[in-house]
Amino acid sequence: MKKMGIDVTFISPDASDEELRLRTERLKVEIAQRREQIVSSEKRRDDLGKEADTCARKREDAQSHVLELNTRIADLNAQIDSSKEQIIRILNERTDIQTGRQRASTMIEQIA
Repeated sequence: MKKMGIDVTFISPDASDEELRLRTERLKVEIAQRREQIVSSEKRRDDLGKEADTCARKREDAQSHVLELNTRIADLNAQIDSSKEQIIRILNERTDIQTGRQRASTMIEQIA
């Protein structure tokens, strides 16, 4: 009978030496298998820990990169806004110059 993966078969106190020896051998094999499972599980745990550390570092690097990109985007947006203001100012100056030329042209026509 197995309970939680362990053979819990009881041997009668009247068991022969051969039965006891066989049972002992089976238990030794089972103990060896359990030890192998433990080693395998510990290795898997260590591997997963290393993988988790690698993922955490990659995530931190990605977050840092996103922060840099967001800063760069904010700087570029500020430059765009500044350039728009400069374009509007230049267009207004151009309009003022054209208006002044038209006035001057009109005054010259009136004088002539």
